[in-house]
Amino acid sequence: MNSQKRWSNTQAYGLAIICLLLGITSGYLIHGPATPAAVPSDPHQHVHELPPEASAIQPTPDQLKHMADKQTEPLLAKLEANPNDPDLLVQVGKAYLYARQFQTSIEYFEKSVKIKPDARVLTTLGGAYHFAGADDKALDAWDRALRIDPGYGDALVNIGLVKLQTESNPKAAIAAWRKMLKANPNHPQRAKVEAMIASAQEQIETRSGK
Repeated sequence: MNSQKRWSNTQAYGLAIICLLLGITSGYLIHGPATPAAVPSDPHQHVHELPPEASAIQPTPDQLKHMADKQTEPLLAKLEANPNDPDLLVQVGKAYLYARQFQTSIEYFEKSVKIKPDARVLTTLGGAYHFAGADDKALDAWDRALRIDPGYGDALVNIGLVKLQTESNPKAAIAAWRKMLKANPNHPQRAKVEAMIASAQEQIETRSGK
């Protein structure tokens, strides 16, 4: 029973970290993107999520896609004139990510980072791969982010969460989170990351019978 509670705590801390810590990946990794909101002019500004209680009727996948298509019409028109604008590509990718059109969002994010490698965009790309069911590609995207910025906290937190929750590898998760704390010693969410590390360490001890 205790191990189940500890696991629930780990997931709760993970949710808090993703919501409060990760730049343009906020909220994706644990519970997925919400329904689309207006795409901001700044490609790195967080697109605010609609809370689940905002509507009693959840849109269908086709409706979500239709909303994303409508949102991206002016952006795609701009892309026709500037097809290699990495920021426009990110904005389109984010709209489709929020609409849960993961493969489409991946295409735009990949185009963007090919033109202009960026740790933040690669971290979001990793989230899209994760929800598309491709954690190997998600981890690769986050590794690519770390090659640009070795201490990039968002990527390291995501890596740890996937290592823990998908691969059941708490040792790898702890390593990623410790690296994050070392690179970001004054991070405002340090206490939450430390709590995640402690919970993962408890899992290791439980498995070993200590």
